[in-house]
Amino acid sequence: MTQEESGAFAALSMILAAVVKVLPPETAHKVARELRAAQLDAKHQDGPDRTDPAFRLGRDHLVNAYRELLNSVSEGTVYLVSGGNK
Repeated sequence: MTQEESGAFAALSMILAAVVKVLPPETAHKVARELRAAQLDAKHQDGPDRTDPAFRLGRDHLVNAYRELLNSVSEGTVYLVSGGNK
């Protein structure tokens, strides 16, 4: 990945994290469930010769991080920059 691609990826990740943090808890819970279903589907589509192991590992790491964030939002344990609890 080039430096420009890495920068764009990092910026998009920051934007998505900021959006996720302000979701209503019920919405975050639903999104977490949908993301888990998509992750399971992707794993089902993975095959020994179809998906590069490094790609699979990176994908799963990122998806798990967002699922944890979504679960934290749905549980009300996310703290916003303003210092307030969600």
